[in-house]
Amino acid sequence: MSSLADVAERPWDAMALANDEPEYRQVIFGTYGLVSFYVDDTAEIIRVFDITWTG
Repeated sequence: MSSLADVAERPWDAMALANDEPEYRQVIFGTYGLVSFYVDDTAEIIRVFDITWTG
């Protein structure tokens, strides 16, 4: 289980969505959260494109 701060510091520790596009990742955070994001190493940017939270 991670926090969003963990994702910002270590985005490659998250699970890849597809083997052929490892820059697209997702991670479970907190108890009920899932965030999907794109990592741009060159620009050093993380673009979040989906957050799911239930509770």
